[in-house]
Amino acid sequence: MQFIREPQAVEFYPGDCRQQLFAFLKKYSPPTELPETLTGAVVPHAGWKFSGKVAARTLQALAEHSNPEICVLLGADHIGLKKHALFPKGAWKTPLGELPIAEDLAAKLYEAHPRLFENDTQAHEMEHSIEVIAPMIAYFWPKISILPIIVVPNNSAFEIGKTLDRLVKESGKSAIFVATTDLTHYGRFYGRLNAGTGEKALDWVQRNDQKMIECLCDIKDNEILKEAAENENACGAGALTTLCAISK
Repeated sequence: MQFIREPQAVEFYPGDCRQQLFAFLKKYSPPTELPETLTGAVVPHAGWKFSGKVAARTLQALAEHSNPEICVLLGADHIGLKKHALFPKGAWKTPLGELPIAEDLAAKLYEAHPRLFENDTQAHEMEHSIEVIAPMIAYFWPKISILPIIVVPNNSAFEIGKTLDRLVKESGKSAIFVATTDLTHYGRFYGRLNAGTGEKALDWVQRNDQKMIECLCDIKDNEILKEAAENENACGAGALTTLCAISK
């Protein structure tokens, strides 16, 4: 049975996606000090109005330093899943084109860890983190296959990263790994006003974010879950852990 994932959350990228991406990338050039080859990136998923420019520019840098056949999209778990969720077959539609699923890799990953995964397309219908980024993947790599995974923030995220690294190498195919997370969620909507409002609150949020950013920059994959649990500064802590395990 083949599955087609239709665009669900158009409010996250309203308007003409291609024109929005042109605007995000206008007059932007990736840093010159980047390595010749890149294999992964972390991008936010708050919605294009809020974080689209950061995500687009990050992916442009990745696109200029990679030539992948597969993109493993590591998403956040906002719905409290018991197992990591694979989108195993078919295609993922976006406003900028259809992305076929890397079905062989999906099947091998499930076969390696059947107790950790569900082939759960319904979970992906309810989750927006990959949805926000998928049109950008289609824009930068229109011929790529993708493997969407909602990563639950638990210790098995380490093992998933190690297995993905092994399976991709065994496949002989080139791949990139894109993890999506937002950082500190703050304000009345999230029930969090411990630092008040205004400049004082902004300063606190930036310092709280920095703790997670340092974990990522230093590839402290064994500290990300603990850091996120203690300080609530990443909604995609599972995805970040898997990416860092691959990076190591």
